[in-house]
Amino acid sequence: MRSATKAIGFLLGVVALFFVMWRGGEWLVQVGFNQNEQFSIRVIDVRTNGVIDPAQIRRWAGPQKGDNLFQLDLMRVKRDLEMVPLIESVAVDRELPHTLRIRVLERKPVAQVVLYTQNANGNLERNIFWVDEHGFVMEPLALNRSEKWLPVLVGINQDDLMAGRSIKSSQVSAALQLISRFDLSSMAGLAHMRHIDVTGRETMRVTTWQGATVRLHLLGLDRQLARWRQIHDLGRKHNRAIATLDLSIKNNLPVRWMIAPSTTIRPTEVQLFKGVSVMSLSPPINGQKSGPCSFDQLRVWLEDRQVAPETPVYYYDLTNEMTSNELVVLGAPAARRK
Repeated sequence: MRSATKAIGFLLGVVALFFVMWRGGEWLVQVGFNQNEQFSIRVIDVRTNGVIDPAQIRRWAGPQKGDNLFQLDLMRVKRDLEMVPLIESVAVDRELPHTLRIRVLERKPVAQVVLYTQNANGNLERNIFWVDEHGFVMEPLALNRSEKWLPVLVGINQDDLMAGRSIKSSQVSAALQLISRFDLSSMAGLAHMRHIDVTGRETMRVTTWQGATVRLHLLGLDRQLARWRQIHDLGRKHNRAIATLDLSIKNNLPVRWMIAPSTTIRPTEVQLFKGVSVMSLSPPINGQKSGPCSFDQLRVWLEDRQVAPETPVYYYDLTNEMTSNELVVLGAPAARRK
């Protein structure tokens, strides 16, 4: 009986000791770490490999200066940041005694999609989406500096354009592969892609800023790019430039040539869509010979010059703001008002 009592007393003592140690340890953690002002956040060190403003990343992350480092849920901060479509991955860690470190890997847009929708007032609104090399859709980021031109993907289903999701399409995947490989190919610097039409089942059609239209098969891109360069060099020997080229077939490639332009259209000219005549802008739009020119400025210029088309004029808007030498008027040849 006495030995049983001792055993029970020993067990109760162990339990009590364990309880005291547990509560004491909890108190030590609370006082020594969670409520210790020495571990309050003083620095939120944000670094990114892209163009997102670090201040914006801090706002998306949530933690503020003065928050306790040990009370912070690092996994939640990481998860919240990776919910932003522009961000691919995030690393978050503590740097004692008072620094929260955030490292961001951004998604790199390689193409864009321009979508026009009708608003409640019946007017067309332009919506732009960025697409990375994996087909992931993002809303564009407003930048203070000029952006690198991104080729426009044409013919994508509107239902596939949702920020935060990937486009599942073999045509789009091939177009994105083309963009990635183009700058590494022998054609880099010799042509610049403007649009890529992905409406074809087995081919895609590329329009370049140099005025060429090139059709490519979805497969065998490296071989087709090498042949594009061979044909480009052949034309240059004879002072010719590619107008149309079909690389989607293996033999007897059809090519239509045009005279290689010796000069570009002057910055104070607008070329009609029919491509027959060039109408000089005199006086220059907005009083300047070059630089940004909005469509409103072009409309005012046409009205001041009393130039009216036989049918309504439509403005082909891809970049919202185009330089004067890139203005294109769509419609019938212009005629002066009577």
